[in-house]
Amino acid sequence: MPLANATSHPTWAQRCPLILKAIREAEFVTIDLELTGLHSRDERFVGVERCYEAHAEGARQFLPVQVGICTARRSPSDPSRWLLTPSSIYIYPTHIEDKTFQVSIRTLNFLRDNAFNFNEWVGGGIGFIRPRDEEERRAVVQSKIDELQGLQKKMREATSAAAARHTQGSQGQGGAGPGVAPLALPEGYDKEFVDRVRGQVRDWIECGEVRPLEIPMDNAFQRLVMHNIIGQEFPEVYSHSSKRGDQRLLCVYRSQSEVHDQQIRSLEGELQKIDEMVGVRHVFDEVSRGQKLIVGHNCFYDLLHLYQTFYDELPGQVYEFKRQWMDRFPCTLDTKYLAETNELLSALQAPPTLKGLCDFMVAIASTSMTDPSPPLSFDVQSIPGTQWSLPKAYEPLVAKATGSDGNDGSSSSSSSGTQLLDSDADQRDQDTGGGNGIVTQGGDTSGVDEFAMGVERYSDDMSHEAGFDALVTSVVFILQLNHIITKKKINWSQIDFKGPRTYSVHDKQRSVMDLLPLMINRIKLVKTQPSVINLSGKDEADMSRHFLMSGYPNNWGKWDIMKFFSPIFVHVTPIDTQSCWIIARSADDVANITSLYRASTEPPFSLLTYDEYKRLQEQQPASSPQLSPSHNTSAPRVNGTSAPGAAQQQQQQQPAAAADNTGERGYRQPSQHRHVRAVPEAVSGGQGGAVR
Repeated sequence: MPLANATSHPTWAQRCPLILKAIREAEFVTIDLELTGLHSRDERFVGVERCYEAHAEGARQFLPVQVGICTARRSPSDPSRWLLTPSSIYIYPTHIEDKTFQVSIRTLNFLRDNAFNFNEWVGGGIGFIRPRDEEERRAVVQSKIDELQGLQKKMREATSAAAARHTQGSQGQGGAGPGVAPLALPEGYDKEFVDRVRGQVRDWIECGEVRPLEIPMDNAFQRLVMHNIIGQEFPEVYSHSSKRGDQRLLCVYRSQSEVHDQQIRSLEGELQKIDEMVGVRHVFDEVSRGQKLIVGHNCFYDLLHLYQTFYDELPGQVYEFKRQWMDRFPCTLDTKYLAETNELLSALQAPPTLKGLCDFMVAIASTSMTDPSPPLSFDVQSIPGTQWSLPKAYEPLVAKATGSDGNDGSSSSSSSGTQLLDSDADQRDQDTGGGNGIVTQGGDTSGVDEFAMGVERYSDDMSHEAGFDALVTSVVFILQLNHIITKKKINWSQIDFKGPRTYSVHDKQRSVMDLLPLMINRIKLVKTQPSVINLSGKDEADMSRHFLMSGYPNNWGKWDIMKFFSPIFVHVTPIDTQSCWIIARSADDVANITSLYRASTEPPFSLLTYDEYKRLQEQQPASSPQLSPSHNTSAPRVNGTSAPGAAQQQQQQQPAAAADNTGERGYRQPSQHRHVRAVPEAVSGGQGGAVR
């Protein structure tokens, strides 16, 4: 019988403690979420705030259906050997009485085609409640416990048990006293049932049994009648309704204090149920308590959905979201952003997709295994009841399973299990114009169906789990770090994952936070300028480094644009075939770009600073067409001088933010994106929740 890697209700109680233990022992964790869709509107943005607003709207409308998490720690005996424990968890809003959400047919079709178990999701998905809901439920139950404990204290202070019985009245607690006639029953009531219960109570009183009498009684009306009868005919005892599992009981006690004790125990059971209702949120609460580094790949969607689902409604302002996120998770890292911006990794021009990036980094690591330093290796340690493994292509880096570093789990180094990158991760990379595993020279993917490109598969793929993408993300991050520390002549034994700190001159230890200071808490944004959000501070929305370049020949690619500004390095993000944003690295480069453009006698394009572009937009009458970036007849040059050679255009449109087409393997823009026109600022609704 095949093992079920995805955790659902039948296996949650067994696996949850093991997942939490793995998190406590982890040096970092990676995450991935499967969703019912991504966003209702597919557009491009100028400004982090507008990007956040649109994606937050999508996070409020769509639901995660599966959470993937992978914990990573090094072997105590070998710092170059990484122990990885992945998990997939079905999640479903079980404890929410009425929840309306959207789905993308494209996403559902993809999940269906890749054996996603919808019955297991709906029937066995683990529930969750937010902290505020948890606190309110606990407060109600705790107030009842406090009230009962107060009554017990008053009873202990009473001078007479009889006085306490008469002053602390409750249902079935005495009554008119001995000798009172039996209570008259309603016409047609089951007298045989009442007589049977009377006999049980009488026998229990006479035998002197210390334990309470428990009589199964599911009918609420029968319990109500018997409470009245016991209170009338047996004033020396007390009755109380209780519940054990799905069974309802009528319980009879010899003292009021015993009733209170039972009520308190029942309420404490309710507190335990509330703890169970927290569900999947326990996993992320443990990550938060341990202040663990969270790693994702192109994970802005994941962060928003994680917060919206498990913690609170997303705030209206991005700065408030950043503050609240940092309060819970102070260290977050995006492997996509790391690959594109770290000086030692960006030069590699690795593919931007998760699979492409992982394959690329594995190949680099495999070629350097002859290095005299201890070789890097991975040991996938599966939680009991699951069996995870890395693809066969990664076998050179898979450690031999010894079990010596087990974490209450089973070690797996075989590749018998096969996995698939999730649909959401694919579309995230599709949204950025990234490669999709179908790679040609220079990153050109002409003639390849766009959606087919988005669906990446490993050659031995047969299953579909969010936990696998978290596992692959762990491998990517470790390989990225390995490349960096190797170039910097640092050993794994010198690296830790603690927060930034002050070092002594002779201290050889280095924190990852200090090793990557400009990458921590920077998350890649798709179809947005600027293309990154800084969770820990003010966004580097320094638009003074942005220029709108338009009207150049439509056969120009990234290389042609970069060559024009050489030796100044510029980052190019195309809008359409004749316009793009170029971003300088520094204020000095801004000045040099401006000087270079002024010195050109007849440049085949126009160049606007961001401020000039905004002023032109503001000058456009509200009812008139908007300025098109690639066909602007009157666009001034930098600092207001006219732009010779600018192309003519009569029909004008609003320039869209650059699509963040990170085809970093080559400078030529893929053809299917070269023919996408700039879109107006107010874009009509796109395909809601298209597969990421």
